[in-house]
Amino acid sequence: MRCLAEDLAAFAAGADAWLCREPVLHNVLRTLVVDRLSGDVPLSGDGRFVRALADHGDLSIKRLASETGFS
Repeated sequence: MRCLAEDLAAFAAGADAWLCREPVLHNVLRTLVVDRLSGDVPLSGDGRFVRALADHGDLSIKRLASETGFS
């Protein structure tokens, strides 16, 4: 497994298909990403988004990271 720390645009491009696979389970996270990407809700500070990828390439975990740690 490997982790990628990305800005919002890169995270959204790489994670959206995975988030849409389980729309009920990932509704809140996808809403947060889409709202911030559109500018409706501004990013606070220098937040980074982290994706954990399985060795075979499938996206397995997503978490929002900020300068204060994982939330």
